Amino acid sequence: MTGAALAILSAGLGLTASADTVTLYLNGNSDYISQLKAYGGEFTAVTGAYSTSSNTTTVANLEKLGYVANTITAASTTYGNTEAGFDTFCLQENVSFHAGTQYYYSLSNTLPPALTVGAAWLYYEFATGSLSSFAYTGGSAATDAAELQDAIWYLQGETPYNQYYGNGTITTDPYLILAEDKFSDSLTDARAADSLGGWGVEVMNLNTQSNGLGTAIQDQLILTGTTPTNSGGTPVPDGGATLCFLGSAFAGLAFIRRKFFA
Repeated sequence: MTGAALAILSAGLGLTASADTVTLYLNGNSDYISQLKAYGGEFTAVTGAYSTSSNTTTVANLEKLGYVANTITAASTTYGNTEAGFDTFCLQENVSFHAGTQYYYSLSNTLPPALTVGAAWLYYEFATGSLSSFAYTGGSAATDAAELQDAIWYLQGETPYNQYYGNGTITTDPYLILAEDKFSDSLTDARAADSLGGWGVEVMNLNTQSNGLGTAIQDQLILTGTTPTNSGGTPVPDGGATLCFLGSAFAGLAFIRRKFFA
């Protein structure tokens, strides 16, 4: 497809220009850290639109979007970076990223992966500190993060449900149960790919090139506003999330790879 055609397509679908950057880091609650296995989130995203020379200012900027203290993390200090970032989860089970590497991104809720209402709602509840039974720190935090990641993958139509500790199912994952209860007691309804920016949640479509024509990288969730809707709705203004992000690339850091279980 020509560059002109891509520009027209992006404009027609409401995508932002793919010129912004984000750097992802391993989070202490990630089951990659807690289990020394390469599975899923949560991860920490450091973004220049909200990262400043002052962590106090950075936190204030993120709080304007609705992120609470428990979902704003300075986990990137592991790599010598003291900027705070927001905690997030990935949307694909078989796509990878390098921790500490800067990527380009655009915001979307309609292009693959189209964001389902169930995944959008769960992330909204998580980011705003309202997710029932989720331990944000200590205790069962890593297990809860793994179960929430599995629930998001399932709601996004990824591979059949896996619980990496070996004892979870579709009917026992607490976050799938919450999503089912929220959407008319129906996981089918929760998997409807029509969030349309509902709950102020968008998809960060990551790529190795600013024009979006490089290698697709594992997409992440981002809260761009706090006005919830019952199901879908008009996207909430992102309050500057599409400004150029400041992130530092670090070579040779951990490589996160999605894995499958039979």
